[in-house]
Amino acid sequence: FLLFICGGIFYLVSRAVWLELGEGENFFSKSQENRFLVRNIFPARGVIYDRSGEILVDNVPSFGMLFEKNEFLKGDRDLTTLIGALSSFLEKPPEYFFEIGFPADYKIENLPARIFVAEDLSIDKIVSLTARLEELSGLKIFEGYRRRYKNPYASSHVLGFVGKVSAEDLKKFPEFKPEDSIGKSGIEAFYDKILRGVGGKKIVEVDSRGLETSFRFTEKPQVGLAITLNLDGGLQK
Repeated sequence: FLLFICGGIFYLVSRAVWLELGEGENFFSKSQENRFLVRNIFPARGVIYDRSGEILVDNVPSFGMLFEKNEFLKGDRDLTTLIGALSSFLEKPPEYFFEIGFPADYKIENLPARIFVAEDLSIDKIVSLTARLEELSGLKIFEGYRRRYKNPYASSHVLGFVGKVSAEDLKKFPEFKPEDSIGKSGIEAFYDKILRGVGGKKIVEVDSRGLETSFRFTEKPQVGLAITLNLDGGLQK
């Protein structure tokens, strides 16, 4: 019995020494990799002016929600509970989430890598969602901008509009992400490349539960270039 006890103690001590000295550096480097995540920063699109310098289109801050499969697989992996919670939170039927990419059969293997869930969320919803991020694995809140058209009824046929990238857009522009916006028609589409700007990145420090604790910029985004039209906004209105 004493030999058995001594053997067990010897194994535990030797194993501890091996983990500390033999694999310590390897485990430390892995923990550092898990501690920091890279987040995308979305640029503001360029402002559009009329011939006299009056703003026709500008931007307002906006918050959206994104689903990431890799983060979801690290959590509870309960897709039924997640969709049920999102349905209640966003006040949308389950069918809505099947239309945007969640599998109707609730099978994890059919999940895409990323799904753009919602945009233009109110501050109240962002606050309530942040408190539940720990239990709703895979969901991320991102910051961006929403286009604001000063006189949409007067100039919508010229300015066009902006929308989220489609599956066809992703095929033509593989550098885009599901949460990116692109000009769909009018001036917004024709001058999309210069209006869009260039996105940036930041490194986010997370705790053991995967919650963001602090961040630092690594690459600041470049705001899209402003353009001035020959259109007289006042006369058009």
